[in-house]
Amino acid sequence: MITVSIILPTYNGIEYIEEVLQAVFGQRTRFRFEMIVIDSGSTDGTLDVIKQYPVRLYQIEKSEFGHGKTRNYGAELAQGNFLVFITQDATPADDDWLEELIMGFVLDPLVGCVFGKQIPRPGCDPITKRDLLLHFEAFSKTDAPLLQQMENTPEGWKLFAQRPYWYGFNSNVNSALKKDVWQKIRFRDVLYTEDQLIGREIITSGYKKVYAPKAAVFHSHSYPTFFQYFQRFFDELRGMEMAFGYKEDVRLLRLIPDTFSITLKDARYIFEETELPFADKIYWVYFRWWINFYRRLGAYFGCRHKRLPPMIRKAFSREKNPG
Repeated sequence: MITVSIILPTYNGIEYIEEVLQAVFGQRTRFRFEMIVIDSGSTDGTLDVIKQYPVRLYQIEKSEFGHGKTRNYGAELAQGNFLVFITQDATPADDDWLEELIMGFVLDPLVGCVFGKQIPRPGCDPITKRDLLLHFEAFSKTDAPLLQQMENTPEGWKLFAQRPYWYGFNSNVNSALKKDVWQKIRFRDVLYTEDQLIGREIITSGYKKVYAPKAAVFHSHSYPTFFQYFQRFFDELRGMEMAFGYKEDVRLLRLIPDTFSITLKDARYIFEETELPFADKIYWVYFRWWINFYRRLGAYFGCRHKRLPPMIRKAFSREKNPG
């Protein structure tokens, strides 16, 4: 009997797909699991790699893909009682990843969602590496899991309102849901942040969430051009504005001064806190200047996406989605 269904959406993921699949099928578990891959039109050899592994492969048109919609489709196909979600660039860090993720559900019968740690890949820039490590340390600084819950009281709702991103955080880079919870609280069909939305709905519906730090994957983004970073930031901030009404205070007249101020702080950290060779420090400061510039520019347009014509939204989107 299959206990766990791993659901993996793919699209032109040739860079890491072999590594990811090798790591998944190298897992040591006390239960049976299946892997469902939903590909939305890969043309770079991803499908050739996938077909070498014992997965259940489903192919859809690229136009049919949606972050929430496609994961709901995978969940409908799943035979397991637990649904595990990863991405095509998230490599399980060891052969106990899946076991540790599912063990999170043992902590309490009301646990509806478990999410694991993300470890920066080698070569990740030092600021992103620091920020990613600090993000997950906010949940637990040890290997001990954290059980999150929200009391359905005025005080509980007040605490949630003060830290909604902490209480509601979830990431489909590395997460798991009970199937019967998913059947009650499905992913929304949104452009982005489908995982954050379901994380909030789970915690505010009386279920509990678990952060499982020992269920780790290697994951961090690296794009060949700075414009692709801009596109990702545009998509992220557009998604957060649509899902949560979140807006960053970014002004075009302050773009260069604010970029300089942020990069100066990054430079201090890089030169004072890292042991990189001097030439690497210079490079990463240069890199951070452009990342900070394009992040704020992406945030500016992402928070104002409704004012942009569909053709511009499509050009600015990494996924070519006009919204």
